[in-house]
Amino acid sequence: MPAGTLPPSHAYIRQRVKVPMRLVESPHYSDAALSVYVKVKALAQRPEGCTAGIATLASYLRLSESTVQRGLAQLRTAGPDGLVELPESRRRSLPGGYGTTARRQVRPMTPTERFIWLPVTASESLRPRLLRAFAVIAYAVAQKHPLTFRTLAGVLRHHSGPRAGLPLTTGAVTRIVEQLDASGWITVHRRAGEHGRHLFGVHDGRPSALLDDRSGTRTGEGSLAYKEDRRTDRPDDDTAHPSPAVGERQVGREAVTAVAPHGRPVLRAEDTSPSPVRTGHKPYTGPQLTFSPRLHSVLEPVRFLLEDLNTYVQRRLGREIARQLDAGTGVERLRSRLTQRLA
Repeated sequence: MPAGTLPPSHAYIRQRVKVPMRLVESPHYSDAALSVYVKVKALAQRPEGCTAGIATLASYLRLSESTVQRGLAQLRTAGPDGLVELPESRRRSLPGGYGTTARRQVRPMTPTERFIWLPVTASESLRPRLLRAFAVIAYAVAQKHPLTFRTLAGVLRHHSGPRAGLPLTTGAVTRIVEQLDASGWITVHRRAGEHGRHLFGVHDGRPSALLDDRSGTRTGEGSLAYKEDRRTDRPDDDTAHPSPAVGERQVGREAVTAVAPHGRPVLRAEDTSPSPVRTGHKPYTGPQLTFSPRLHSVLEPVRFLLEDLNTYVQRRLGREIARQLDAGTGVERLRSRLTQRLA
């Protein structure tokens, strides 16, 4: 699977973890520390805690062992507010005296602490800096807060080199958002909000099962080959009061409600019922596509050709023109290019 892209549709992974926003927003923690935290917390939901070694964590996150070690070291030290995200990290031994890897547990979160749910697969498929940007965007979307590239740049900072501690430039943030958009983790609706702001849609990587992937449908929410641990999708503190920041959405229940009326029993070897006949692609039922005034001005010479394009191609065309305009190409220059191509 290419780095940064969503998991394939047959990889039915539901696990999410609750991440404190102080870890996302504080410049005290590097981007890699966030990736390490998400994976350690996911593995620590077992009774024995997270027992994966440095090399194992590095292979999961596609990072170097030294990067994972630095991330763990930051999580074990107190932040500016005195909190330690990884208070328990001690080595243990088997009864026979053989040494094993360290046992790690993250700190329990307070009921009123701001947090965001993040899919564990995001820490494995996104680079640390992209994961941090994804967390900031997901929190803004959950809170319905307007988010600008300048605000996002204030959270994404340099952590090494002569510019260490300084925020990224708006151009660098633009490229990061474009990479997230291209990977499928977010959708950017450019200039679709108030005052020409971009609107964001967040995807948590929970794909639906294919009809021919030799796996059970969601009728029973189970797998044919493995026994699922349903505790991994529950809040890690059932007794805590819900935080006013972000609601604890029940992922599993939503999936059952949305798919169960159309589900069909799992096909067994002795089942002689015919396979379902595939139908064509469903027609587009999303919002009507509209172009901004500057896009209309650029596309004026070829407006009569747009009617023959489907919504997907029109959206790709609008994004490409908007990208060139944001990069500094003038409207008249783009119109001249289109006119010459048309001639």
